[in-house]
Amino acid sequence: MVTARAVGGATITVSFEGKTGVSAGLVVLRPGTYRLVGTAADNGVPLSGVRVEVTSGPAAGMVTTANPHYTFWGVSADLEIVATKDGYQEARRRIMVSMDPERLDVELNPLFSGGSVEGAYTLTITAAPECSAALPEPARVKTFTAVLSQEGSRVTATLEGSDFLSHGPRVYNTFRGTLAGGQLAFYIGGGNFYEWPDVSQYLAPPGFYFLEGSVTTSVSARGREGMLTGTLGVGEYNDFRFVVVASCRSTRHRFELVRQ
Repeated sequence: MVTARAVGGATITVSFEGKTGVSAGLVVLRPGTYRLVGTAADNGVPLSGVRVEVTSGPAAGMVTTANPHYTFWGVSADLEIVATKDGYQEARRRIMVSMDPERLDVELNPLFSGGSVEGAYTLTITAAPECSAALPEPARVKTFTAVLSQEGSRVTATLEGSDFLSHGPRVYNTFRGTLAGGQLAFYIGGGNFYEWPDVSQYLAPPGFYFLEGSVTTSVSARGREGMLTGTLGVGEYNDFRFVVVASCRSTRHRFELVRQ
């Protein structure tokens, strides 16, 4: 017998005579109410520490924090949310919540304080020391020419060369970032069964090098540098599916931009 004590999500684990069963993803809601979920981002770069408040409707006054994901439990009807974070313009969104779960992503615009990072750079990605055994040698250190273009606080990095994977008009050599408070942050999207990661470069057929993750860079003596939190690896694309052959996830991959 299980009794709900409050609105929210839970995982129930039951053990009996040496056997264990797990019920994951259990949702407890009052009748006629639902979950509202979403992600806070800046130009596709996930944001943490974003205050999200319901300002209208029956759930007005509910507050949570997006890191970068958020969830409101037990909301309904037409409502408005307001997302705020230091250094960013306030963002307001409305939605009619009528199913579970509803999704409402929020895009915040920085209060741009000037500065430019446009130009050509040499980008070097060095795998964390603990990844040496997990990755083949060609994936441990990679060097690219990266051209940064900028519109206000929004930055796009395009890696040059003809050896990147492509599908139709899309070439997998581009990722996005933001410039705020002197810090330049990038988010590099990962792949799935049917989609290559944002950065996918041919190695010996049929393999390719890929990376995904996020990094916040600071000014260095030669350009900008930071630690990439994410995954470096080698993949294949077989039978219309993206398959990881070797990979290593770490918070200590080195990301260095040197202006050319």
